Amino acid sequence: MKFIKTEKDLGAPAPLRLFSLEDIGLPQKEMIHFLSSMSVKLEWDDYDVKLAQVRYLMEVEAEKIRKYPAIRTLLMNFLNDYYAERSSLEDLHDIILWMSPEQQQTLEAIKPRRKRTVAEFEMAYTGDINDGNWYIRRTPPEPFQQGVESGDIRSVARIFKEMRRTVTDDQNVVRFIEKMADLARDVHQGPGGDFMRMSLHRMYVEGDVIRPGSNATEGRHQDGADYIVSATVISRYNVIGGESVVSNKSGETEYLRHTLQPGQGIFQADSGSPLWHDVTPIQPDPTTEKKMGFRDILGLDIYILDKETA
Repeated sequence: MKFIKTEKDLGAPAPLRLFSLEDIGLPQKEMIHFLSSMSVKLEWDDYDVKLAQVRYLMEVEAEKIRKYPAIRTLLMNFLNDYYAERSSLEDLHDIILWMSPEQQQTLEAIKPRRKRTVAEFEMAYTGDINDGNWYIRRTPPEPFQQGVESGDIRSVARIFKEMRRTVTDDQNVVRFIEKMADLARDVHQGPGGDFMRMSLHRMYVEGDVIRPGSNATEGRHQDGADYIVSATVISRYNVIGGESVVSNKSGETEYLRHTLQPGQGIFQADSGSPLWHDVTPIQPDPTTEKKMGFRDILGLDIYILDKETA
C-alpha cells in the first residue's frame, strides 16, 4: 500500500498514516459514488440530540455544578437513563422550570445534526491473498461504550442503528476493511494480530449558520481501540472546517493537521499510544448563500483480540 504521509514523514512516535482510497488500491470514485448514494437512507442519531440537550443543561447550570459537583453526577446518571429510554426531559422538570424563557426555547430548539450507523465484525487472518487475507464474520452489535474514564460523557453506553447489509456486503467496503486489518497487523508491535474485532461507523454531520456540526464534541481524545481510522471522508458539501488534528495528549505537539478531502483518510494508533486526535467543527462556507453544509465519513475502531494469548 502507498500512503500520502507516514509516521516517519510526520515525526510521529507511533503509527500514523494519511492515505487515499486510490493509493491503497481501491476504486475511489466508484466507492464514493456508491456510499454517497446510500446516505439518503441514513436515519438521524437520537443520541446526538439527547447529548446536546444534557450538555446545554450542564452549561446553563455550570455555576451550580462548580459549587455542587453532585449535580453533574445527577445529570450523567440521567443521560444514561435518557439514552436507554428510561427517562425523558420531563424528569428534569424542576431544573428546566428555573431556566429563563430564552434558555427553555434554546433547549427545545435543539435538533439532530448527525446520522450514524454501525456494523461490527470479527476477523481471523488466513494469509490467503485470493480471499483477501481474512475470514470475516459480521456479529450482532454490542452497546457502544468508549474506553474512557467513567466521568467522561462518552462512557455512557449507546446502541446505534445497524448499517445496512447492502453497504457491508459491497465488495469495495469489504476490501477497505481487509486493507485496514492488513495495516493494523503490519504495524502492530506486540503479540497477536491474527484475530481482531472491528467496528465500522458511518457518520454524516450537518452544520448550519446557527449551530456548527462536529464529529468530536468532546474535543481532543482517544477512542479506546488499539488502532483507528478516525475518518475516511466520503463527501464534503459547502463547508469550511472539518480539519483533522493528530497530536500528543496536551495538544502542544501536533503531528498532523489536514483537511481530509473525499477519498482521503487517517489511520493511527490509539489507546495506550501517545497519539490523540480531534476534528474542528464544520460550518457553511460563508462565500456562498447556502445556509447548510455537511461532512460524511467512514470510521473504524480496531481491537487486537489475541494480544494477551499469543
